[in-house]
Amino acid sequence: MTEQTIHLYTSPEYDDHAVSFFDKYDIQSFIFCPEEKQKMIIPPKERLCRFCKRKYPAVTFRNDAHIIPEALGNRYLTSEFECDECNQKFGKLDDQLIKFIGVSRSLNGTKAKKKTKIPKYPSADKKVLVQNKEFYSDKDALNIELTQHGNGSFIYDETNSLYKINFLKNPYMPLLVFQSLLKMAICVMNEKEIEDYEHAIEFLHVKKDLIRELSGLLLSGYLLPLTFGHEYPLIFLFKKKNFEDNIPTHVFVLHAKNIMLEIKIPLNKNDKFNYTKEAIKVKDCPPLFFKPYELHKTPFKYFRRDLSSTIVVKNDSEILVVEMQKGELNNFVAFNPTTNSIEKQKSFNPNEIKGIWLSNAEIKLANGDA
Repeated sequence: MTEQTIHLYTSPEYDDHAVSFFDKYDIQSFIFCPEEKQKMIIPPKERLCRFCKRKYPAVTFRNDAHIIPEALGNRYLTSEFECDECNQKFGKLDDQLIKFIGVSRSLNGTKAKKKTKIPKYPSADKKVLVQNKEFYSDKDALNIELTQHGNGSFIYDETNSLYKINFLKNPYMPLLVFQSLLKMAICVMNEKEIEDYEHAIEFLHVKKDLIRELSGLLLSGYLLPLTFGHEYPLIFLFKKKNFEDNIPTHVFVLHAKNIMLEIKIPLNKNDKFNYTKEAIKVKDCPPLFFKPYELHKTPFKYFRRDLSSTIVVKNDSEILVVEMQKGELNNFVAFNPTTNSIEKQKSFNPNEIKGIWLSNAEIKLANGDA
């Protein structure tokens, strides 16, 4: 097997943070989604499910078990150790993760189960609809449209020259979001270490109304610009260097387009704090890039959420901010798509916007200008 060197970089403001994290953790696995279907090694009738410990004929392995949800752009990264029954069950967890991520999948161009299809996203309150529509020569254009003019989802901040679009996420249960990420982490775990996570696997199967009390199921991450990210998702699995360190043994990080999500994998039988119940100081992975930060200077936003709750979240919103230069609105013109020409109009009123197109299309005007 050919070894490949990976060069990782972070933002200068996170240099000390990176030194602190990598002083305690090493990369155990780096996994990226392949661009074509992979050949399976173990025949279906000889497989053992990692999650329920059953094998054929008690269970079947007919379906592709995606390690990362297809809805996040993964088509071919699959496992051989997840039976059809568990796969169907965990699909419901993945659905909660997708609801938590929200409209970003549509805005950043994530192509889901159909390679060429960008998912349609209606906000939970049905006020905003984001969908992939062809716009002149651009087949990947996005249309953000209000279902009703002036419903309050488009807000213009004249003082700061900002346009804010509010998207209400569909309801999700935080605990199930965490379990979706935990399931991915278990999938990429070394086979020899799986027995250390028997309680974590049991935790995936327990019904929410019978769930054991777990606290501190933290999600941390970074949100980057919509145009930044990798074409396909990728995973980092980190392992602590010193067995005696009283910190989580493994840290799991998922990169999906412009989103980085991280959890500390719970319930390892060797982690002492599971039994002493003492408080520990956890270390988050810094934002990671594959090019020196100075070459792109991509802005990002750090966030942390506690996903321990079984209470459904119904009021979680995300806001898309469009920044404009001072006075830029004065240069706007009215374009009539029917006549392919620019028309005279009164002063532009941003509060009257009904929809926005995000497109790279070149438009030929009736007078021949582009």
